[in-house]
Amino acid sequence: SVKISLDDNCQFRCTFCTSRLQEHKSEMPWDMFTRLIDELVACGTKEIGLFYIGEPMLADRLVDAVRYCKQAGIEYVFITTNGHLAKRDKVKALMEAGLDSLKFSFNYADGMQIRSVAGVSPRVFSMIVENIKDAWEVKQEGGYKCGIYASSIMFDGAQGEAMKTAVKLIEGYVDEHYWLPCFSFGGQTDKIGR
Repeated sequence: SVKISLDDNCQFRCTFCTSRLQEHKSEMPWDMFTRLIDELVACGTKEIGLFYIGEPMLADRLVDAVRYCKQAGIEYVFITTNGHLAKRDKVKALMEAGLDSLKFSFNYADGMQIRSVAGVSPRVFSMIVENIKDAWEVKQEGGYKCGIYASSIMFDGAQGEAMKTAVKLIEGYVDEHYWLPCFSFGGQTDKIGR
């Protein structure tokens, strides 16, 4: 299983993520991507994650990349997104291309928190919730086999309770939601705050 970053850019500036520390961000050239996939398939790779630090939905050729992986023989293609740009049409195109797993990194309790932590408009929180619901509808309407997941960092105290309330907004719209342990990226120890 290998993760490949098609695009290192991200529209969020999360205080807990190492992405904000990267000085040089770029999109992988298509010929480099296809060469890597061909080499990985030849070496026996079965799973490809089309993300790493950046936001995969920013990659111009994300749908093409999913399709290329599947046509090359990759059994399982997955992405994790912050959800902001996971609009209905894009999600449908990804599922049609053969995406096996779409996971939403759901780590904000509300609009005010997403503004203070990620540096985006408070409206983005509601957009993410709607995008998750839309992705579920796309899956059901099209009969796609793509799994839809969400994960959240497990905090204690007030943040933990606020996140439990936020997760209720997406219950019934994911195949599974799970909690991840609280950890830091790249040595950063900042915590999400209200």
